Amino acid sequence: MLLWGWGSTMYRRQSMSMIALSVTFFLCTPTTQFMLRARGGDGQVTPQTGGELLQQAEQLTDIRAGNAPSFRLTARVEAYDEKGKKKEGTYTLLWNSPTIWREEISFPDYSQIRLARINKLLINRNPHTPSEEAYRVGKSMDFPGFLHLGTKDQIQKLQEKTKDGVRERKVDIAVAGKPWKKVYFDESTPVPIRFEYKGAALGMQYPYKEFDLKFQLADYVEFHGLQFPRTLRRFESNVLRVQVQVQEWIEATYGEADFAPPDDSHWIRWCPHGEPPKLQSPLMVTNPSFPPQLRTGGPSSRVVINGIIGIDGQWHNVEAVKSAGSMVDSFWISQMHRQRFTPAKCGETPVESEMMIEFDYP
Repeated sequence: MLLWGWGSTMYRRQSMSMIALSVTFFLCTPTTQFMLRARGGDGQVTPQTGGELLQQAEQLTDIRAGNAPSFRLTARVEAYDEKGKKKEGTYTLLWNSPTIWREEISFPDYSQIRLARINKLLINRNPHTPSEEAYRVGKSMDFPGFLHLGTKDQIQKLQEKTKDGVRERKVDIAVAGKPWKKVYFDESTPVPIRFEYKGAALGMQYPYKEFDLKFQLADYVEFHGLQFPRTLRRFESNVLRVQVQVQEWIEATYGEADFAPPDDSHWIRWCPHGEPPKLQSPLMVTNPSFPPQLRTGGPSSRVVINGIIGIDGQWHNVEAVKSAGSMVDSFWISQMHRQRFTPAKCGETPVESEMMIEFDYP
């Protein structure tokens, strides 16, 4: 099972009759989106040094933080499905300030525009249903958010190690004392070259056999003191799912018309660095409540669902992005509606947060 933030939902079989569902908001803020899949003698320095390294890396690579003049960034993207079929598209970011920017992700059969306007995030999609590929591309480009430490994140250690003859630095991060994320740097520069995640922040036991999600970043380019990789790759279970090749990153001047909302846009309340939503308690789903397709031990049933966690801490506007049939879709949606959250916040103000969740059973 997979969660995207748009968050991360994971589960494992606890017994023959019960499954525990838990959602971990994987560095998901009201502005970012993320997905994590869940499946059935080096020298050490102080953790504080690891925190300083992460902070420096975030400051260098967060190109939306407001430390540079207005710019335009364009890229070619490749998205791959489960069978390795490639879909080519484009990515464009028009950035004027931390609260005024326009991001467009386009494929031959889909386009998505997200437009920040002060305290609103306007979203336009054609067709209306959200896209897994667009989500993956958007989150890959927003990797500096992975460097930010949440309130429950703990730096376990900073190590220097050699991999394939290359000296690297590695920061290990845990959530609630459980290993969760590794951030890799080369020997000399404070920019990340790799992220590796596994489903450790679930509040339950889990057979941690391998990292499930990886990001590779390479060939950094500098722009007014900031740095950003020309090449980004996203792997799920060691399978390439997204590759981004940055083509242009230049200064640009914009007018009001460049940030005019597209027709038929919807909006959610938003701020640049909000506090993500928090799940109040995991779901316990009894086996008899499963629809017949999930009780018979048949082939894997994969469902991807998108929705908005409202300021009331409940799911709204829920829809299946990838369907396994109406009965299975409705079952997982009904389980989602049982969840309760502490909503995302901008300061002390509750705001909406859009998320995408994948259920893959058994």
